[in-house]
Amino acid sequence: MITIKDLEKIYRTEEVETVALNKMNLEVNEGEFVAIMGPSGCGKSTLLNILGMLDDPTSGSFVFNGIEVSKFNENKRSDLHYLWFTTTLRQPTANGWSKKHWNRWK
Repeated sequence: MITIKDLEKIYRTEEVETVALNKMNLEVNEGEFVAIMGPSGCGKSTLLNILGMLDDPTSGSFVFNGIEVSKFNENKRSDLHYLWFTTTLRQPTANGWSKKHWNRWK
């Protein structure tokens, strides 16, 4: 359901470059529960913002239910985020979202 390969998020200013995620890999299959834990500043919120489609990675791959999300622009990410979460909360199905909704994104 979620596959992340070599995911990076780097925040840059004129003076500082901060690496929030460095070549991260993760796979979460349907039905699995995952806890994200770590010390302050290790990238937990950054990862969750990317997984929630609220932010984009600097590089790497983020595949959500067979859809490569990391290359989406902000509007397309926002649409998918909205449709996924509102549909899941209103009418959950066995896989969280009926197949007809996925055809639009593939």
